[in-house]
Amino acid sequence: MGDIGGEGTHRARIHEIAVGEYGLVSTRDANDEGIPLVALRKLAGRGVLQRVGHGLYRDTTVPTSDLDQYALAVRLVGEGAFVMGDSVLAMHNLALVNPPRITVGTPVRVWRQVPTFVRTVRRVLPPEALTVDEGIAQTTIAQAITDCMEIVMPSRLREAISEAGRRQLLSSREQNTLRVRLARRNAEVHGG
Repeated sequence: MGDIGGEGTHRARIHEIAVGEYGLVSTRDANDEGIPLVALRKLAGRGVLQRVGHGLYRDTTVPTSDLDQYALAVRLVGEGAFVMGDSVLAMHNLALVNPPRITVGTPVRVWRQVPTFVRTVRRVLPPEALTVDEGIAQTTIAQAITDCMEIVMPSRLREAISEAGRRQLLSSREQNTLRVRLARRNAEVHGG
């Protein structure tokens, strides 16, 4: 209950971490806060935490959201990972896409097993092509639209550009640049 450094305190601190991380807490998070790993295992044994990956747990008392799977996918892939391509568009409800798996880019090779709902792509992008939105590492909307020019219908991408502009996710300059790229891509594909 009020035990300093005891189980109740650890539980409260783990919950506090998880609330800010889509219900997720890793062994690294716990270690950084001075929480012994045995506390995570005990809470998992009681069903308060659910093991969702290597060294990664979900606090079952944290309410779920539409973004949980994206946060989980990035955390499962590891350090430097980011949501990319049509998965970014789906996250932001743009282009009417519904990819069967969440695409996660990573600058390093992934050796660990990831669930089937995650597709990993080894990719290095410049810092300006990456952002963190809603606490989730991802490519910028402009980069995601560019990445989708070969796989998403041009009409959907045009609408996504306009909608992202209305929602101030893209600047006027970015919108114009993307429209030009999309028109060029469309001309290449259709030979004109």
